[in-house]
Amino acid sequence: MTTDTAPSATYDPVEYWGRAPTTQRPLGPPALLALLRRLRYDAMLDVGCGSGRWGVLLSRARPYARYTGIDISPLRAEIARSNLPDDARVECVAVQDFDADGERWPLVLAVEVLMHIPPGDVEAAAAKLREVAGRHIVLLDWVDGSGIDPAPHNFVHDYLALLGTPVYAERIGRQALMHWEQP
Repeated sequence: MTTDTAPSATYDPVEYWGRAPTTQRPLGPPALLALLRRLRYDAMLDVGCGSGRWGVLLSRARPYARYTGIDISPLRAEIARSNLPDDARVECVAVQDFDADGERWPLVLAVEVLMHIPPGDVEAAAAKLREVAGRHIVLLDWVDGSGIDPAPHNFVHDYLALLGTPVYAERIGRQALMHWEQP
């Protein structure tokens, strides 16, 4: 189910993401933006929201849509809060530990997030995505481990085994853009 590209014993996600650089990364491939524009949603959960880059973009595109972001790093969660509109909700929590209190979001977005979750936690993280998704799960992540930097925070997981067969999948280099629809 998971290809381990580095020993997870040396990787503590909270510690790593609390000290990793917080520079803004590009938003991702145009195919991801195009997919998000086609989906219908009035609320979204941004898993691994980081600085809130997706929340800022999607809040501008759909100002009526309720935004919730979660991130494992207190530093990144604070940066997201400062970048996002005042009505955005940001929590500092690992996805697998997120208590949604029965809430479901029409769109659950995870961009380059699960690849940083160690193999021992990724099944619980994927189960949480399914639990909180009211309609759509959109994931962009690595699916090909060849040539990946063997840093302790990089893992390649089998998303088909974790989440089932997507309704849409597109290979983009070593990554895949995948979209699942919940019943």
